[in-house]
Amino acid sequence: MNNDTAMEVRHDSSPNLPLIAYFVTTAALWAFYLYMTFGAPLSQVSVERYGLTPMSAFWLRLSIAAPILVYWSLGLYAAIHLNAYVRKIGPGEGSAPVRSLARGVFIIVMGVILGAAVGSIRQYFPLTEPGNEGIIKLLVILGNYISVGFPLAAFVFIWRGTKSFMTNELAQAKDIVRKYTPVFLFASAVISASYIFLALANPNRQMNLVPSMPATYYLPDWLIVASILLPYVVIWTLGLLSAFNIVVYSQKVSGLIYRKFLNNLVYGILMIIVFYIFLQFLSTIGYYLQDFFKEKGLAPVLYFIYFILFLQALGFIFLARGAKKLKEIETTL
Repeated sequence: MNNDTAMEVRHDSSPNLPLIAYFVTTAALWAFYLYMTFGAPLSQVSVERYGLTPMSAFWLRLSIAAPILVYWSLGLYAAIHLNAYVRKIGPGEGSAPVRSLARGVFIIVMGVILGAAVGSIRQYFPLTEPGNEGIIKLLVILGNYISVGFPLAAFVFIWRGTKSFMTNELAQAKDIVRKYTPVFLFASAVISASYIFLALANPNRQMNLVPSMPATYYLPDWLIVASILLPYVVIWTLGLLSAFNIVVYSQKVSGLIYRKFLNNLVYGILMIIVFYIFLQFLSTIGYYLQDFFKEKGLAPVLYFIYFILFLQALGFIFLARGAKKLKEIETTL
């Protein structure tokens, strides 16, 4: 390592104040989420419909909160090591794509944690009690915009990073682009059109038709389309384009470890996109599933919750595995 590089590394190893502030904020949101989750009173609906007791409610909440904290940690692990790699190699064109990816992952993790923290407040304001509708409406709208705003910003960064990978590879990838673009456009159009149709066909979208179930959006249709549905379509599109860019770029990379990092990055991005697609489709048909859940009891509800957690955890697991490969590269620098 020459002197210039050594100076650069010493400079980059100085305290990273934005990162410290991020950790403090994240830790505070974690603590808030846990406090609100375990301190929430049992709702009358939970007692009457599922027969929950305080003890069974505690173990149920723990079975959900514990895996959430684990995959949040995996997401942070991935973001930290992406950021560490950038600081290790210093500023320049080579670090720009990974820096953009790191920012995207940081934003995704923050959005998930903040959304869960805001969602935990709703437990204290049962919709069946008078005077709570205004608060629930505010929390639902806020939660929806957190859920769409953070991943939108994140995937803009991720797409920009993967686009930087493609700067020198685009000419060689023309055949691949020409071959798969029609398939991509068709699949994207079908998924997007189905999602928008189901969302606007949801009778519970603007006002709650069931006393214990909040409306999905509490917004007029034009605002639902403009500020929630279309941004989600953009998120999915950017995510799939990012994965495609990485796949093309990985074919030109000679380093085995770096290629493994890129492969895990692709899997992580795809699983996170699948998570967002599944969650949004589920939100559009939630009204129609209420009778099924009432009839079948608590088990199907838990299966849905655990499956959603599994999808998101899988995305963060792949990102963490990719970051681990990047850490192996970092140790050789």
